[in-house]
Amino acid sequence: MFIADRARIADLAIMHRLPMMVAAKEYAEAGGLISYGTDYHDLFRRAATYVDKILKAAKTLSLTIPPSLLQRADHLIE
Repeated sequence: MFIADRARIADLAIMHRLPMMVAAKEYAEAGGLISYGTDYHDLFRRAATYVDKILKAAKTLSLTIPPSLLQRADHLIE
């Protein structure tokens, strides 16, 4: 909700001399003191690796992925 205003929030914290510990690195890059949280880009990359492993295992076991599940994919890489 506040990500679009992260620079303004960081500026306010600096102006009022408040240390700002944040959960996303984007806030720290905007001027927050420290970030301690999840790296979402890395999390998504790792999720894609697991999806790939699951789909390969399903193919090895001759399991069919339901079309309704495949339709939910944003794009398919073969």
